[in-house]
Amino acid sequence: MRNLLTLCAWVILFAAAACSPVRTNQPTSDAGDDASDLSDLSDLSDLSDLSDLSDLSDVSDADADADIDAGVHVPIVDNALADWDWASMVQVTADRDQLSAAFAAAGYTPPAGTYLFAGIAADGLDQLDFTYFSRAEEGFTYSPGVYWPASTVKLLAAVGALHELATVGCTAAATVAFTDDDGSYNGTVQNLIDLAIRVSDNVSYNRLMEIGGFEEINGDLLSGARGMPSLVLQRRYTHPLPESNLRHSPAISYSQDGNTGTIPARDGTSVFPECTNEANCITLAELTEGVRRVVLHEEIPASERFNLTAADLDVLHTALQASPSSLSAGISAALAGHALRIYNKTGAVYGDDRLDHAVIVDETTGRVFILAASMPYNTTTDADMAELARQSMLALLSAPDPRVTLQKNAGAPVLVRTEYLGPGCNEGTVLVSLQIEIEGGDPQIAIADRVELFMDRWPLEAPMFDGHVFRMQRDFSSSGDRLLTVHAYAGDTLIAVRHAVVRIGI
Repeated sequence: MRNLLTLCAWVILFAAAACSPVRTNQPTSDAGDDASDLSDLSDLSDLSDLSDLSDLSDVSDADADADIDAGVHVPIVDNALADWDWASMVQVTADRDQLSAAFAAAGYTPPAGTYLFAGIAADGLDQLDFTYFSRAEEGFTYSPGVYWPASTVKLLAAVGALHELATVGCTAAATVAFTDDDGSYNGTVQNLIDLAIRVSDNVSYNRLMEIGGFEEINGDLLSGARGMPSLVLQRRYTHPLPESNLRHSPAISYSQDGNTGTIPARDGTSVFPECTNEANCITLAELTEGVRRVVLHEEIPASERFNLTAADLDVLHTALQASPSSLSAGISAALAGHALRIYNKTGAVYGDDRLDHAVIVDETTGRVFILAASMPYNTTTDADMAELARQSMLALLSAPDPRVTLQKNAGAPVLVRTEYLGPGCNEGTVLVSLQIEIEGGDPQIAIADRVELFMDRWPLEAPMFDGHVFRMQRDFSSSGDRLLTVHAYAGDTLIAVRHAVVRIGI
């Protein structure tokens, strides 16, 4: 009888929740209309007629209470889809409103043709977590025909060279010798990295690309799994095309501490139709991934790291901190009096664009910021970039909570189940039940008492909790595969994080 009454109570509550008014304080593109209002449950006095409850077979969430009379809790059955890669999660969760709203409130208008992407990192669960911000879609706009990345890509060429050297047991300290279209080189890889990043030397960039290899860099290093699904590096920065390009890597001899050998000549054949004219193509979001993974190597999970030794990281960090920055004056103004470490790489071509991207470590507060920007070269100055940086940092500092954060899944296992219940209360919406359970060592003891939920980049209201499972029925304004972020708490302690891809609708 107790099991029956529990089941009936849930049926009544969900029926009351099914068609509540639309929340008007949410944007039209949000996670969905609020169908969780359970405030009007005053008339539940007559539950005497329970005679016709014979067909309760279609109750999707009954599994968690199936054996309640026997004192046994049955966990829900997880039906989340395959995980998304980091780049996909960044794109669906990035805030598109805060930067523009903060600029408007400050009376600031960036120069025409500006593109901007930013982020904040803080302590998450066993790692840093990240919140990203794009002014509208600017951070995800592909560069061909929009802006030219110029020298900003030279860091990734250095990382590519170090990745290839690691396959033969070498680091940046290795001496390499080879002849290419720029002449002959016999010296350390560390010297090439310093020249490419700190001095922004084009020949050194070309040679780092040749060491890394066209296919190795574009086929493995620059990938969705590493946050860079559409980034392409194929433009040589000296000599005209097509006579001289980066598709050919000459044979390269190497030597380090008695380890000697030769990396054979290689030729790349891959083509990239969306990156035309043998260009280098990026989004600002992708560009920040290289510097994020280099600077925050020790703070991100091992699965996210480039294959770099401590000595390699020291070489890259030193070069990035010594690189000139058009953002640093504005960053320092916004964080006046703070001890800062700024790791950045600029790029500029007269007649095209000026760019910069950086990771900023605020040693005074422990916060970490990410910033990338592009402006038309001929109509802007470095002072414009500095002011954009200042305004962007102030906008990040004023970003309100709650906001979705990204990290690798961690903590206690999180089970997620969604069920399509039919068309929603409002035209074009879908009604979905959502169940979440945090698994502990003892299935009879709930280890979480609160969850914070986000669908893509929008917060959801708090679900109901029955002692084991967090539940809600809700109208969602768009169907399809969506990213549900779950933060589970025991009291004020974060104990689990999961980013689950769920099916909303049929």
